[in-house]
Amino acid sequence: MWIVRRARDEHKQAVEWINQHTDENIGFFLIEIELWKINDSLPAPKFNVVERPNDWSKIVKASEGLSDTKKLQLDFWQAFRDYAFAKPEFSRAFSKRKAHPQHWYDLSVGSSAYHIALTANTQKKRLGVEIYINDDKERFEKFKVNKDSIELDLGSSVEWRTASKACRILVLQDGDIKKGESAWPKQFDWLCEMALKFRTIVKKYDT
Repeated sequence: MWIVRRARDEHKQAVEWINQHTDENIGFFLIEIELWKINDSLPAPKFNVVERPNDWSKIVKASEGLSDTKKLQLDFWQAFRDYAFAKPEFSRAFSKRKAHPQHWYDLSVGSSAYHIALTANTQKKRLGVEIYINDDKERFEKFKVNKDSIELDLGSSVEWRTASKACRILVLQDGDIKKGESAWPKQFDWLCEMALKFRTIVKKYDT
């Protein structure tokens, strides 16, 4: 944030240029500060936003009209994205995707046949990480013949779920995202750890 007493054109142009030429993780605000005094009160600062990141208004608008649960999901995945992709190992393994107000966040593994999905179930208070395979039972079975080795690599029991189209290789853990932001880093760490392990499993067993 760049706080000034009076925003001049060169201030606005500089912040606008920076927002257009920096990474999407970084956003700059240009803010004017005023001092307001009402009757005998002490002077109090008032901040006026003059320039903001290009997608800021879109994010705010997108959150309007959402239910409390959808807003929570959006906040959770946006915070997860910022947290996870600040880790070099995670950012090398996955490409960043936009967060949406839904119970899952997808990660590409370089194949159109399947992807890694992270889930946060607010009703069951449970987190999940899975390989989601779309309409490819043969590939699912290819993983499943290595069931014992995969569970050993993950350090966790695995659920092998099949449906008429999709198949899922899934691990679950208790996790209530409604507990608040102070609980999220620990949840983020587990999601990151399992996603990276699944990324390794994809490379190891789908060759």
